[in-house]
Amino acid sequence: MSELSYSDIEKLIKKDAPGIYQYYLSEVKPRGIHRSRFTLPFYMAKDLFMVFLMKLTPLRRLFYTAALVLFLYSMWVNHWNLAFLSFLMFNVLLAFELADKLTAKDELDTARRIQMNLMPTLPARINDFETVCHAETAKDVGGDYCNFIQAANGHKDFIMIGDISGKGMSAALHMVQMHTIVNHLSKEVNDSGELLKGLNKEAVGILGKEGFFTASVLTLSETPVVNIRRAGHLPVIHYSVAENTVKEIKPAGIGLGLAANGIFDRTLESLDIEVGSGDIILLYTDGISEAMSINKEMFGSQRLIEIISKNSHKSLTEIKNRIIHAVKTFSENDTFEDDLTMILLRYLPEDGSKKG
Repeated sequence: MSELSYSDIEKLIKKDAPGIYQYYLSEVKPRGIHRSRFTLPFYMAKDLFMVFLMKLTPLRRLFYTAALVLFLYSMWVNHWNLAFLSFLMFNVLLAFELADKLTAKDELDTARRIQMNLMPTLPARINDFETVCHAETAKDVGGDYCNFIQAANGHKDFIMIGDISGKGMSAALHMVQMHTIVNHLSKEVNDSGELLKGLNKEAVGILGKEGFFTASVLTLSETPVVNIRRAGHLPVIHYSVAENTVKEIKPAGIGLGLAANGIFDRTLESLDIEVGSGDIILLYTDGISEAMSINKEMFGSQRLIEIISKNSHKSLTEIKNRIIHAVKTFSENDTFEDDLTMILLRYLPEDGSKKG
C-alpha cells in the first residue's frame, strides 16, 4: 500500500475509468430513440457486458460464463463452497488476462526502445543555433516524429518535426516507414521542398486513404536566414529579440499523403525569415496545443506564445520544462492524452554575447 498515492487514485477515477468506458462504449450499437429513459440504462449495461464478453477468447468466454453462472447459483442456494469455487475461477481467468497484458506490454516496451533508438539525438548546436528537443509518447509507442538531417551537399541542415495521424502501434509503424524514407531521400536532395515532395509521393501509397502525415521543415545554413516549409503542420513560432514580439509563421501546404495529383507540389510554400541574436524558434506537435483540461478547453497556441514571451531570457531547457509543466498543470494530469514533441532553437552566432 505504500506505493499507492493520491495521484494514482485520481488517475484511476479521472482518466483510466472514463477511458475504459469509452473503449467499450465505442462498440455498442446505438439504441432506438423509443427506449424509455428508465429502461435505457439496463439495456446499456447489458450491451456493455456483451461487448466485454465478446472481447474474451471463445474458451475464456465459456470459462467466464460458467464461473458467473456458478456464482449466481451459489448465491441462490446459499452454498458458500460453490461461491468460493466461482471466486477461484474468476481469479484464474484474471491471471490469464493479466499475463497476456504484461506480455503485450513487454513487447510494446521493446518496440518503444527500437523506435526511440531510431530517433536521432539533436546536436546541442547546429551552425549558429542552440537546440533542445523533447519527445514523449502518450502510449508506449507513438506517431510523433523529429529528425535532424544533413543535406546531400553538406552545406545545409534540415530540422524536421511531424505527426502521423492516429495513435499507438499503427502510427508508430507508419512513423518508422516515414523515417526510413526521409533518411533515404536526404542523401539525394539539397532542398526541403524536394524532400517533402518526394516524401509525399511515398506517403500516398503507404498511409492509405485515411492516413496522413503533417510536417514542418526548417533549413539552417551558415547565414541568419531560416527557410520554413510546412506540410499541413502547426505554425512555427518565432520570438524576435529586436522587436520583442512572438509571431506564428504559417507557410501554405497540405498534409503528406493526402494528394498525389500535383496539388501538394503546387500548394507547398517556402518562406524565409531572418533571425537576430537571441531569437527563439519553436516547432511542436498537437499534443501540446490540443492538450485538454477537465473542462474540455484546449491548451492552444496562445499559452505557448505567452510562455516563450515571458521566459525568453531563460535557457532553452528551462523554457522546455516550463512548457511541459504548464501543459501538465492545465490538463491536471501527469501523463499526456496525445504524443508530445517539441524542438526549440535559439540563434546565437559565435560573436553573440547572449547565453542560452
